[in-house]
Amino acid sequence: MAEEPKKEQEIVQKTVIPPTNTPPFLPQVYINGAQVQTGFFEIRLILTETIPTGPNEITTKGLLSVIMPPECLKLLYETLRRSIAQYEEQFGKLRNLPSEALSESPSDPHLPGTSSGGS
Repeated sequence: MAEEPKKEQEIVQKTVIPPTNTPPFLPQVYINGAQVQTGFFEIRLILTETIPTGPNEITTKGLLSVIMPPECLKLLYETLRRSIAQYEEQFGKLRNLPSEALSESPSDPHLPGTSSGGS
C-alpha cells in the first residue's frame, strides 16, 4: 500500500509583543490621574497628568482621551484587575491611595470639556 502524501500544514504566524517591550510605533504617555465620563453608548477615559506649579498650586492637564463601548471597558477592568493581582503577588500589596484621590469628582475645572454626563 502506497504512502499517502503528507498534507502541508498551515502555518499561522502570530505576533507576540512582550509586556516589557513597547513597540517603537506606539506613543508613550506618563499619566498620574484619570477621569471618567459616561454616556449610554460609550465611556470616555480622560488620562491626565497633575504637576505642582507653585508652592500651593497644581495643574492638571488632559493628555489623552480614550473612548470605548461599555463592554470594552468591562473587559479592560477585568484585565487590569488580574494584572494588579499578579503584580501584588509578585511585588507585594500596593500602598493605599490618599482619601482625596478616592473621592468622586465628576469633573475637573482645569480640563476644558470634562464634565460628567452624556457623551
